[in-house]
Amino acid sequence: MVAWMTVASEGFAFTRSRPVEHQSSPGVTRGFCGRCGTSLTYVNVNDVGTVDVTLASLDAPNEVRPSAHTWMHDALAWDRPGDGLPHFERFRDPPS
Repeated sequence: MVAWMTVASEGFAFTRSRPVEHQSSPGVTRGFCGRCGTSLTYVNVNDVGTVDVTLASLDAPNEVRPSAHTWMHDALAWDRPGDGLPHFERFRDPPS
């Protein structure tokens, strides 16, 4: 499992070197550290204007608070967070 945060791609930038990018499937590009291979980003052409960033790759990951748990369909049986946040089987419900 991995914790991601989704941010607007406009205004998002790396402050040092750019990641190595790999098209992992049609329409999906993943970014990795070119030195150690750490997963950094996920971009899907269907999610226009957003980039997902791995929380563990941030300098201060504890400053990011979750708003929901997504892709619970794929979660292990014991991974059922009880923090009161919404759970989504796959994608989050679109905003209303």
